[in-house]
Amino acid sequence: MTVFLSVVVAAVQGAPAVVDCVRALGDDEGVEMVVVDRTGPATRAALAERCPRVRVLPVAATTPLPAMRALGMASAQGERVALIGEHMRAGPGWIAAARGHPDGAVAVLGGPVEAGALEAAAEWAYYLLEYAPFMPPLPAGPVARLAGTNSIYPRAMLEPLGLGDGPVFDSVFQDRARALGLPLLNDPALAVRCEKRLSTARLAVQRYHCGRVSAGQRAQAWTGWRRAAFAAATPLVPPLLLGRLGVALARRGRLRALVPRAAPLVAGVVAGAWGEAVGVLRGAGASAGVAE
Repeated sequence: MTVFLSVVVAAVQGAPAVVDCVRALGDDEGVEMVVVDRTGPATRAALAERCPRVRVLPVAATTPLPAMRALGMASAQGERVALIGEHMRAGPGWIAAARGHPDGAVAVLGGPVEAGALEAAAEWAYYLLEYAPFMPPLPAGPVARLAGTNSIYPRAMLEPLGLGDGPVFDSVFQDRARALGLPLLNDPALAVRCEKRLSTARLAVQRYHCGRVSAGQRAQAWTGWRRAAFAAATPLVPPLLLGRLGVALARRGRLRALVPRAAPLVAGVVAGAWGEAVGVLRGAGASAGVAE
């Protein structure tokens, strides 16, 4: 049978998260499941027992997430290649929507990210900080950005987009797609649920490392003066980001969602800003191997 879709999942938390992610996608024979795992034998054993059709690609524990994505995408056999975060849970119609989408060969597809079974305030804070722009309702059609952990690419376009040139940063891939005339299309039927598990301390660590990696990548060609100016402006970043988040939530009638998550939100935003300051001054450093 022709493989119409390869789903690539990077396992950075391991079981049970990645097992639940894979099982939520079902067992369609036309779908190839590829898990790139850096968490070790226990995760691989759990996948072998509960998800026997999954192809597991083991990597070193320090392998950066973007490099894991690149490895998985390069090994994919499907006509289309999806990136799904291990903390995402696809709905029962996700595969059918991907299979039947008429634009799958000529566009990058994605869908909204809904709040799943989130428990701690830090988990809600993570969801709001990462996925507020992708909260439903979102209209179907062209968008400026898709969630990198819920996106589908035509495999024929992966090489023009830069696969093989290094790690896969979803923002870079999406910018290149638009530059090549490949639209980014949101389809509400491709919705997923975020079910990330973490504490406030872990949220702060995660935001720091992600901020450092992101800023280190952006600032590679910057002059020393520009780096210094950005770092000096770091105190302005938290209120700016929180204000932007408040506007995004207000537009969806969910502004009250900020109140009970205020403490972890502030912790996450401050940690992320600090990470960006370090990133522009000193590069991504070891953060590339631990950012999620």
